Amino acid sequence: MFDRKVKINGFVVMEFSDFLTGYVCEGSFLFDGLIFGFGLQGDLLFKLNYTEFRISSGGFFVVLPHRLFSVVSCSPDLELKIFLLSTDFILSLPVPPDFQMLKKADVCPCLQ
Repeated sequence: MFDRKVKINGFVVMEFSDFLTGYVCEGSFLFDGLIFGFGLQGDLLFKLNYTEFRISSGGFFVVLPHRLFSVVSCSPDLELKIFLLSTDFILSLPVPPDFQMLKKADVCPCLQ
């Protein structure tokens, strides 16, 4: 399906295990862009700005720019795809930002 990591002009697709070792190595992580996560298998318990959320198989989450992301725990069978979009990439898109959608994603970042 995907290679271990695909990077194209500010858009990155990677496995969650690579995301953990490459970005979240110190326990918490701030990113200047959007992070999308798609749960394929297993469970992940994580915090966004000190609020806990759980994502499982078939779930989806969004992390808005400048939110503190920390992994609390994950099941051994966790499979998750991560999509990182840099701020430069987002600003280069030919569409205006939808601030209502961003406000909703900030309040409720997970869908099951």
